Amino acid sequence: MESNHPLDLGKQKVFYKKNYNSKTEKFNEDLIQKIYFDGLSDEKTGYYEYVPIKKNKKTIMKLIVVGKVKLYTRTKKIFSSTYNGFSNNPNMPNMPNRVVTTDTESEFFVIRDNEDYATGLIKSNALSKSFIYAAKKYFSDCANIIKYLNNDLYYEQNIIELIDDYNLLCE
Repeated sequence: MESNHPLDLGKQKVFYKKNYNSKTEKFNEDLIQKIYFDGLSDEKTGYYEYVPIKKNKKTIMKLIVVGKVKLYTRTKKIFSSTYNGFSNNPNMPNMPNRVVTTDTESEFFVIRDNEDYATGLIKSNALSKSFIYAAKKYFSDCANIIKYLNNDLYYEQNIIELIDDYNLLCE
């Protein structure tokens, strides 16, 4: 599978070559704490870290906000298929014609220093209401943030502002 992402998030090891002719070196989370990508598009430039998402599973994500709560993002490829009639192949006239499309979606995760795993606030299989529900649950220790969420101050597109406000206003 090809990926235009600087890291193939399907594989959680980092492969590095100093130049085209050098030997490829392989690293995993035991050897790497943080990776910085520079010279890529603005959207991909930044620090990437291994983030625990469940027991014995870490994934590489881009660090967006640093504070009491850290915000990470990753890009996932989404595959979908549809059937649009039947094949034009005369050898298989009754064969359904399947069309596969791919798209990418960003997911956002948060974690505090004392937590074992990151919590997904925006995931590729979630609806907008799920973001508000997940945010209220995760930030339930801060009355100001809950009040702002109840008054529709934050939506998915305001996730960085939400994390910045939490890190500034809440203990």
